[in-house]
Amino acid sequence: MNTFSTVFATPIMTLVCKSASEINPVIHKTIKGMATDRPSDDRGRAHVGGWYSRGGFLSRPQPEIRLLKEFIQGSVREYIAKAGDNSTAERTRLDIHSWVALTQPNDYQSPHVHPKSQISAVYYVNVPDTPPPQGNLVFVTPLCEQEMSFVPSLSPSSMSVKPQGGMLVLFPSYLRHYTHPFYSGEDRSLVVATINVG
Repeated sequence: MNTFSTVFATPIMTLVCKSASEINPVIHKTIKGMATDRPSDDRGRAHVGGWYSRGGFLSRPQPEIRLLKEFIQGSVREYIAKAGDNSTAERTRLDIHSWVALTQPNDYQSPHVHPKSQISAVYYVNVPDTPPPQGNLVFVTPLCEQEMSFVPSLSPSSMSVKPQGGMLVLFPSYLRHYTHPFYSGEDRSLVVATINVG
């Protein structure tokens, strides 16, 4: 019997929040205010430049942040279902750890993963319009050996995502990723979350 299987697939999903135009200006203003009021939490970060908060951002009571949290929770359940596990998506408890970042021209993140979590989420609040690859989020294959030999067009070794305001990107926390710097425009703000499935 002939068979064909695609194994070791890496699920990456992007979605756009329908409420982005309403909630993003308020969230961006909140992040900028936080960056003015307190120093960057740089412990264990992969960033070069930029300001990063401590955890707990999505626990804030602001209506716009509550709406964003609901959007992320629903999107994570959809992500799990699309990855092929409908039963877990319906009944699972999501343990979410979240923080925010504010970056400026020339800031970037070096390649890194998010240990001690299963799913990672990046929500883009305010994104300056720059030509690619400036500001792009790049994922690197977790299968190191595939770079040596397999057909490149069938098995790329990286994937690049051009962010836009209101975009949510979901991916496995083991997936190595980095960002390109951008060189002009206003501040970029984003919400990052790591999720464990209970």
